[in-house]
Amino acid sequence: MSYRLLSYLPDKSSTTARAGILIGDRVYDLAAAVKASGRPASFDPATTLAVLDSWDSARPVLEAIAAAKGAGAESRLLTDTALAAPILYPRTL
Repeated sequence: MSYRLLSYLPDKSSTTARAGILIGDRVYDLAAAVKASGRPASFDPATTLAVLDSWDSARPVLEAIAAAKGAGAESRLLTDTALAAPILYPRTL
């Protein structure tokens, strides 16, 4: 199953973006999905940049979460989700 990484705002009053994984038309909080998967994670799922920095170890976990359609974590529709910039603090421009 395919997936996409994204950054999103968890609620309307939040100013802090969270890393998410888009599977189909559903957005899952990445940290919650990693926890629900029960797979050990040797990467920080809190931000998209941290996931990309640890891509070799993150990729198998993300693929397993996508195959399990979110691993039982709560989700929301993409159309009901406020997206943020994918990389909030890039090292270079």
